[in-house]
Amino acid sequence: MTRRVVLGGMAGAAALTVAPLRGQATEAAEMRARRLTVEHVVDPLGIDVGAPRFSWRLAASGTGRSQSAYRILVASRPERLGTPDVWDSGEVRSGEQTARVYAGPPLRSRTRYHWTVRVWDEAGRPGHGEVGWFETALLAEDDWSADWIGTGAAVPPALRVLPPREYAAVPVEAGHTLGQTFRSDGPLTGLTVLLKVAGTTGCTMALHRDGPLGTVVATKRLDGLTPDRYGQAHGRLDFPEPLGPGPYYVELSAASGDVRWYGLPYDAYPHGTAHVDGRADTGDRWVCGIPPAPPAEPLLRDEFDVPAPVASARLYLAGLGHAVALVNGTRVGDGELSPSSTDFDVRSLYTTHDVTALLRPGGARRQAGGVRGRTRARGRRRQAPSGDPGR
Repeated sequence: MTRRVVLGGMAGAAALTVAPLRGQATEAAEMRARRLTVEHVVDPLGIDVGAPRFSWRLAASGTGRSQSAYRILVASRPERLGTPDVWDSGEVRSGEQTARVYAGPPLRSRTRYHWTVRVWDEAGRPGHGEVGWFETALLAEDDWSADWIGTGAAVPPALRVLPPREYAAVPVEAGHTLGQTFRSDGPLTGLTVLLKVAGTTGCTMALHRDGPLGTVVATKRLDGLTPDRYGQAHGRLDFPEPLGPGPYYVELSAASGDVRWYGLPYDAYPHGTAHVDGRADTGDRWVCGIPPAPPAEPLLRDEFDVPAPVASARLYLAGLGHAVALVNGTRVGDGELSPSSTDFDVRSLYTTHDVTALLRPGGARRQAGGVRGRTRARGRRRQAPSGDPGR
């Protein structure tokens, strides 16, 4: 083989590597937006934020592909996305694909919206996206027309001297006592105090009626207190019989080892104060009362008529505890321990369910069961969206 033949063969091979095969595309495939999410959920049923956040993923072949711009379109129906009647973000020169905030007119409660996003690739070539939807729940407090329901049985109010926040830990020193006065508005079956401990420690916990000089109604030696992974332990004092409402004083003494009682160095509780060696001091200490056990889970049932075929039906279920709902004997949803627990003094959560298929004309019956907790709440209800979490 001559040198000329070798070079010619190499040149021919190089030409073949860059020449397109018959039928092969010469341009990059269209970039598309997929896996559309609103508030990080695919097609969420029930959101209660006025400015939801849109996110999407890109699908494109080849390497070095990127998004150079996007345009979000929101419409009342899928066929109107060509000329959206709700919101058009316009072309936004950005590669961002996560948490793009809605900036259109105010959304309506209990309304389904459809949306898509158009994207431009690194060369400015346009591409389309999948079509998704989201449905609003109850966006304003006035949208709620339902009342709290229950068995009518009185549930004692909870006692908590301090709300959740950052605390300082005061040591229970040998030969000295720490205490806290408080008032309970309902019966108590026990008390807990939040402690910071190191190693295996102990102390004596006592409850007095009517202040530090009052009658001792319960006492217990708390030996073997061991810290959890946060270095904390709960000291608990259970009463032989429930105690009625009134003023009380809880005291820790005779500490062995490093025992500290969480509290605040300033006054935050209006119905009592911290004590040192039986004398009032500045600040308050962490105390939580244990009320009597609530009644067994009730079954709350109602009946109503549906005189005509149902186009759409939603159940908005809020509970101070957990609830299971049934419509015509069929369970609604498959979630357990729902709605989620929160600090009920601040907010209560609710869930949204599509019950259209469970209703039928003529005497449809509704049943709801498994509601546990207080019958009233303070604070704003917040929605936990239903749907497939975006991954």
